Amino acid sequence: RPGYREAFEQARSDKGIKDKTGIIEGDTLLYTFDSFAYEDAEWRDYLSKKTETMPHDPIGELVRLLDAHKDGGTVKNVVIDVSGNGGGSGDVVFMMMALMGKDPHVNYYDAINQNYVHAEYEADLNFDGKFDALDKQVSYPYHFGILCSNLSFSCGNLFPYQAKESGLLVLGDQSRGGACSVFDGVLAEGTYTRIGGNVRLCDKAGETIDFGVVPDVSLYQKEGENHDFSKFFDLSVISKEMNEFYAK
Repeated sequence: RPGYREAFEQARSDKGIKDKTGIIEGDTLLYTFDSFAYEDAEWRDYLSKKTETMPHDPIGELVRLLDAHKDGGTVKNVVIDVSGNGGGSGDVVFMMMALMGKDPHVNYYDAINQNYVHAEYEADLNFDGKFDALDKQVSYPYHFGILCSNLSFSCGNLFPYQAKESGLLVLGDQSRGGACSVFDGVLAEGTYTRIGGNVRLCDKAGETIDFGVVPDVSLYQKEGENHDFSKFFDLSVISKEMNEFYAK
């Protein structure tokens, strides 16, 4: 899509949206992050009580925002924006699904042994370093939605796919896709390589997610050679769609 990224980035810049930030208009909070990467060492320190500061990564920033507005605030819709997200760790996907009150899981096909696998995860939602019944008591009083685009790749594709399967509203444009695990390696002469692996992500019916998820609500239009993102980051439009969807 020639010109797509440029038009997207301009629309995002015009709105003042940056990585790992939240903006609020009316009853809707938009939280944006561009990579499903987490700070492993910082989480280990936090969970082992070596520090009282939660990491400033996608999970930590999201939790801070969710906690800040949960008690009697005006925010009732939280839209997680992965429209510029190129992927990262599936662990972040699963944790965010759990924070939204959905079951963290993954479905994939192993091309070597030709088996379909469904794996479920436990999430330490109260961050006390234990998986127990207390985690089930953690919940947030929001309606959740996902904003994606044709730049949302790999985990940026998996996340809206799982959200839609779980009954959450997905807005924006069809995600870019990406379904294979990635393996890094170094050849004998020192050449660095990265290749798609044998594990292929799929939906609950066993179908590949490689071609992207179609949003419930499209906020993107193409007119000739022009890419129209005028509604994409418009929180008044997003709020209206969220409220109508969850009123059903």
